[in-house]
Amino acid sequence: MSDANKLIQQSNLLSFFSLLFKRRKIVLCILFSFIFHNYFSYAQSTTIQLLSTSSSYNKSLSINDEWVNKCSPVSIDEFPPDFLTDQQKRHGGILLHIIIICYLFATLEIVCDDYFATALERIAFNFNLTPDVAGATFMAMATSASEFFTSLVGVFFVKSDIALGTIVGSAVFNILFVVALCALITKTVCELDAYPIVRDAGFYCIAVAVLYIIIRDSKIYWYEAMALVLLYFVYIIIMKFNDRISRLVHGQQKNYNESERKPSVNDGVNVPLTSIALDEHTTGSVSIHQNHPLARSVSESALNTGDGDRKSHASSHSYKPSKKRLRDGQHIVAEATEIFSPTKPPKKTHKLIKWILLYPVRLLMHITIPDCRTAVFRDYYYLTFVMSTIWVAGLAYVLVWLVVIVGYTLNIPDSVMGLTLLAAGSSTEEIFNAVVMTRRGHPEMAIAGSIGSNVFDILMGLGIPWLFRNLIRSTPPVGPDYVEVYSKGLQYSTIILFASLALFLLTFFLNRCRLTKSYGVFLIVIWFTVIVVMCMLELNIFGEFHPKPCHRVRLIQND
Repeated sequence: MSDANKLIQQSNLLSFFSLLFKRRKIVLCILFSFIFHNYFSYAQSTTIQLLSTSSSYNKSLSINDEWVNKCSPVSIDEFPPDFLTDQQKRHGGILLHIIIICYLFATLEIVCDDYFATALERIAFNFNLTPDVAGATFMAMATSASEFFTSLVGVFFVKSDIALGTIVGSAVFNILFVVALCALITKTVCELDAYPIVRDAGFYCIAVAVLYIIIRDSKIYWYEAMALVLLYFVYIIIMKFNDRISRLVHGQQKNYNESERKPSVNDGVNVPLTSIALDEHTTGSVSIHQNHPLARSVSESALNTGDGDRKSHASSHSYKPSKKRLRDGQHIVAEATEIFSPTKPPKKTHKLIKWILLYPVRLLMHITIPDCRTAVFRDYYYLTFVMSTIWVAGLAYVLVWLVVIVGYTLNIPDSVMGLTLLAAGSSTEEIFNAVVMTRRGHPEMAIAGSIGSNVFDILMGLGIPWLFRNLIRSTPPVGPDYVEVYSKGLQYSTIILFASLALFLLTFFLNRCRLTKSYGVFLIVIWFTVIVVMCMLELNIFGEFHPKPCHRVRLIQND
């Protein structure tokens, strides 16, 4: 009986562990909820302790020049005066700023979508770039235009960490929230090809590690910024040989020359055959969306349905997976995008409402930016690029200005505003792409595109502004020969970003490279936890990581 009891106990134990393994997502959620609860408990106790000692601390604090120099600059002083007074903003006027911010985010998406990205595509074609190089350069910039110009404004016009906070927050958002969104809106369990996701996530891990090494001393020199830019060129080289690497990974190198003539279903880089779609504006052309972070498109100039004989040639990466950008000879054929007409409103109700709300800015764009998608301005794509760049830069400046005002009014550090509001707002295009591509049956394209755009954000979105800022500051009258990172919390946020990416890859393989709704819920919980912890670091709940704003120190000194 004793042996039988032992066997029963062992069987029960094995059943218990088997049940735990099957319910591992629920167990992980409970575990992270427990950790999250402990974080808040610790934060609450720390806050109470700080409040109890604040009065005695303020009495004994002696303000000197060294303490003032350690404070973080007030970003609002770098912008023009606001159109509302501080009292009006504190009595509800700040809501007007938030509404304008949301409106400007929608405007920025229109400029990047309809004008900026289209011009970049035509420029890429006229340079005769290969699809991989074009996708990793021009199309990557088109996808990340809002983050890039926001970072540019943050580095040159704002003496704070709002640029770095925006890039880090956008990275966490794209890795966790966008992937979770893809998992939640799938109707069935999706099994993904791991190669494109691991490729971009692995290189992104390297980029984040290099970023941490650069900012750990809170000073970014010109050669460190140059290292980020050069690392992006390494990424371009990898994408140049991406087809060959993919076939080596999938064990298809022997049939390399044969498979080059036709799309492969199983290749993580070649297109699924189910993604072939006829273009609405072009006769005899089809668009094939490839499984690439930037959604490569391949156009076929002739399609003979009778005998199946197709003549295809490589096209460029599409900056937006949901759109069908085609190459017809030396021209890009206008695809199924709705070109704005100031006199022809749409008939559908929801489109009509959007048309009315955005009519003023769209009319102004229609007047000031030549639309190179039309036959009239097809050859004026360089002018489209210049004018849309001016629009994007101007909108980014106003956006950062309004976000700084909101943070100043609500007493929130600029880095926190970058991690939250600017990061989520600048990632609206990634959200749209993810929803469209997942519903079309290509979630791996949306995920790889979201991760791939982060590579550009880190290496070029931070590297280029830091490099030029350092070159300008190299003269003594302008300032020190480095860009300063004021918040120590962003260093820990970078470590958390790296850990989040590693956790995503680990759980992705534990889930057997599948997208399920439970996995989506798990990623949402992780994303929320990560953002809360990052914000708590910036709010000095876990310690003194972020220096006090300079205006607060001066107020204490005057008292």
